[in-house]
Amino acid sequence: MTGGRSDQAAVLALALVPAILFAPALAGGVFFQRDIHAYWQPQVETLVRVVAEGAPPLWDPYEGFGLPLLADPSQQVLYPPTWLNFLLLPPTVYKVLVLGHAWAAAVGTFLLARASGLSPVSAMVAAATWVASGPFLSAVSVHHHFMGAAWMPWVLLGLERFLQAPSRRRAIVLAAFAAGQVFAGSGDMAVLTAAAAALRLVMEAWRRRADAASLRPMAGLLATAVLLALGLSAAQWVPTLDVFRGTTRQSMPPGTNLFWSVHPWGLAELVVPRAFADLPLSNAVRAILFESREPFLSSLYLGVVPAVVVAACGLPRSDRRTLYLAGLGLLVVASLGKHAPLVPLLARLPVLSMFRYPVKAMVLASLFWSLLLGLAIEHARPPWAPAQRGRARVVAVAGTIVAVGAVALARFLVAHAEALGAPLSAPAGWRTAAYEPLAAKLEIAAGLCAVAVLLAVWRSLAEHAHSALPALLGLLAFCDLAVAGLPVNPVAPRELLAQVPPVVKAIAAQPGEHRVFSASPSLPALNRALVRGPAGWHQEWSYALGLQESLQAPIGSRWGFRGSYDADFTGMAPLAAARLSSVMEQSRDNLIGLRLLQMGGVTDVVALDRRTPPGLVEVAEFSSVFKDPIRLLRVPAPAPAVALVGRARHVAAGAAVDLIAAGAVDPTAELLVEADGADDDAPGFEASVRVAASRADVLTVETQANQPGWLAVTGSFAPGWRARIDGASAPIVRANGVFRAVRVPAGRHAVDLRYRPPAVAAGAVLSLASAAAAAGLASRRKRAA
Repeated sequence: MTGGRSDQAAVLALALVPAILFAPALAGGVFFQRDIHAYWQPQVETLVRVVAEGAPPLWDPYEGFGLPLLADPSQQVLYPPTWLNFLLLPPTVYKVLVLGHAWAAAVGTFLLARASGLSPVSAMVAAATWVASGPFLSAVSVHHHFMGAAWMPWVLLGLERFLQAPSRRRAIVLAAFAAGQVFAGSGDMAVLTAAAAALRLVMEAWRRRADAASLRPMAGLLATAVLLALGLSAAQWVPTLDVFRGTTRQSMPPGTNLFWSVHPWGLAELVVPRAFADLPLSNAVRAILFESREPFLSSLYLGVVPAVVVAACGLPRSDRRTLYLAGLGLLVVASLGKHAPLVPLLARLPVLSMFRYPVKAMVLASLFWSLLLGLAIEHARPPWAPAQRGRARVVAVAGTIVAVGAVALARFLVAHAEALGAPLSAPAGWRTAAYEPLAAKLEIAAGLCAVAVLLAVWRSLAEHAHSALPALLGLLAFCDLAVAGLPVNPVAPRELLAQVPPVVKAIAAQPGEHRVFSASPSLPALNRALVRGPAGWHQEWSYALGLQESLQAPIGSRWGFRGSYDADFTGMAPLAAARLSSVMEQSRDNLIGLRLLQMGGVTDVVALDRRTPPGLVEVAEFSSVFKDPIRLLRVPAPAPAVALVGRARHVAAGAAVDLIAAGAVDPTAELLVEADGADDDAPGFEASVRVAASRADVLTVETQANQPGWLAVTGSFAPGWRARIDGASAPIVRANGVFRAVRVPAGRHAVDLRYRPPAVAAGAVLSLASAAAAAGLASRRKRAA
């Protein structure tokens, strides 16, 4: 049973958990790591800019050559907390989002644990330890996964309450929770939650197998909940599925989605925080453990104290124990990805193949682990039989041995560091210093293990537990995780996200609209090239500053600069755009690269190395935190954003990119259109174009030409774009692989292009109809009552 003042007090007390874990942010620092400064802040500033110009948030003209905005779930356009960006500055908004979602996650876990029969103390421990766990904290820097994870316990809570007393009202609540998670933007977290819910339903069906008749009415209401959840969230997933076809995410080569699998050795980080991640690993070892990158989840730590508590106190025989153990085991295996049997085969299945990075499964695994910890602490409360007390003593002995072994290993690593240097990139003479942080972590783990062992021994001394023991066990477990979790999300000075880079000022000083290409080495190479930074700044602050100063895509959109051949971060870019970006990267120092820049209407190149196409004009040079300066170069004769051209070659679908990549055509001299018909030569072609109106989702131009021609727009082609010439519909075709083109007759005409994908309207109608249906079902229940 749940409810009462004790639960209300617990809910309020749980607000202290994020306050403790994110105290540096409350003290004035700003979150900045990973996607926060490099992706989230540019995208929310784009959202605000698009809406401020009077456009609906349908199209993002700034990332690459333009991408769907609302249809990209990671943009969270329909997620109400995102709308705070219309009122507050992004760094402040992100603090509110982190603190609010962490508290919501804790409250949801507490209520889920209470609905599962745990006492308030045990439920609080489960809630606090999940929010403090390494996987959950690591998700903070990946905004949509973090917010989607915060909904996990709420969806499972809705299902739990529904199964306890099926009703229309509880079916509607379950549907609302599931829809809320979809709007949070992480399909991965939604699918993981659905898998956990399916496991719970299988166990419920097994429990009721002797009374199958009782399942029928529940199944009908559950189907209603599923349909309502799909309907309520249709405004998001219908447009997403519509644009998903033809994206790089849909066409990932087999095995690509298994990148960032947890290596079996990496499981050591479940009990030793960042055991390997903080070591200066050699390239070979980093490739084995972390795919030659930084870990996707910077911490997998689940705690040494929770491990001792669960082992010493044991778990009561119950359906909950079976559910949590099964969920934990399956998810840990799933997180191993390519290192686990069957997972690579499952990852090829139609739906599962869309999702990347198996390590994400550890976020839900950590929730099951925290619920198991809550069960173990609950099991410490009732009287213990002699066998249970004996078990605790055996675990205490084993824990003591482990603690002594950890101290011995720490001493061994430091004493023999020079001989153990093969896994490290540290030179001789520095290997002892390289191993000292790991040795310190092992000694801390040993100390925590020893304290947990003492509490286990204390519990084993008597049949009845001291009234304070469960709270002490929970407090120690939380402290263990919190101390390890504090460094997971470092904050930076506010100046990092407030400064305007010198290159931005130099670009903005030139009139007109700017399209920018950022020419930089790979991120690992930039890591190695970091040599300086502002006085007193940490290395990671300086690195983030360097990415901003060099306008690593899509950071330039923060200042209203349009992108170009950007890397595909979300997998939502069209295949042709991703291929052209790859061609640009390979051709950065040759004539093909120059033609691509000119074809794409790129006005400015911001370069951190010397691999730039010939013919660019160097405008300025700025010092950087990296070993090379930042160079600003101008592209000669870039294509205009809108042009009416007479010469065009008709090519088969997808052929334009191959021709451009091979250097077989000059895309600056003729337009390659993917349309049937004879090539257009148009000798003596004369034309003019005037832009009458332009915003993110609309382009209206007036054309005049002496012959038929093609209106070419250096913006991404997408099926949702519609064209009208003098009010009559006209087809839009793909040009030069990625752009839009419309065939315009000779004479004077008004051409209007608008982005109006039918899937957006269809999804909105379905969501509104589902909301009306849910309201109708709820009102019918009230009248019946």
